Amino acid sequence: MSQNGTKNQSDTMTALEMVFETEDYLVVNKPSGLLVHRTQLDFHETEFLLQRVRDYVGSHVYPLHRLDKATSGLVLFAKKPEVVSLFQKLWDENKIEKGYKALIRGWLLEPMTINHPLEQMAKKKDQKTKAHAEKKEAISFVKPLQHYEWDRAFSKFEKQRYSLVEVRIETGRKHQIRRHLSHIRHPILGDSNYGDNKHNREINTAFDNPGLLLQSDRLSFVCPFSQKEISLNLELDSRFQKILGKLDKK
Repeated sequence: MSQNGTKNQSDTMTALEMVFETEDYLVVNKPSGLLVHRTQLDFHETEFLLQRVRDYVGSHVYPLHRLDKATSGLVLFAKKPEVVSLFQKLWDENKIEKGYKALIRGWLLEPMTINHPLEQMAKKKDQKTKAHAEKKEAISFVKPLQHYEWDRAFSKFEKQRYSLVEVRIETGRKHQIRRHLSHIRHPILGDSNYGDNKHNREINTAFDNPGLLLQSDRLSFVCPFSQKEISLNLELDSRFQKILGKLDKK
């Protein structure tokens, strides 16, 4: 629900969870499986978060950052074009902090910094320039919150081990969290690109296809208008809760 709402909930809100709203910007909770906006990579998709927010506001809106289709959680939108540059300045100065939760394979025993460059497609300078990938700095901070066990034998183990972790990123590379956690051999459950698909199939069968267990659950910044600290937090969504409720805490 809105913490500073400027509109009452209406029929357009049935598929849109509002978290925070002012006359200049708003924050919504994106469900897993929904694109933020149209992209050629998923050209067959016909529904987008941008549509839902635009229909609610009744005018054009501007996403101020993005989440992967499979990732759920907090997304910030501007209601006016002049607001975009104000938030872009905050992004450029690293004054907006995002936090994530993920359920990963194995027990991560201690907090760690993952400093591992990732390949990204370089921007083309002109039509004659060939597209190419180049490695760019990528830094993630991961902190274990809780260890779990699943009393299920497969993949050479009599029981399966998992960790609920908190993640913060210093850089914003494509699929950074997913690629970094896979790099340290703790892939996110449900990650079909960088995870263990055999393990994912076991999870999907047992827990009704939960999808990628990655959620953007924290967003904080100083409002460029009121100069007040805005700190937003989400509870773990139902996909996490369904699985964690059936695992044994350790």
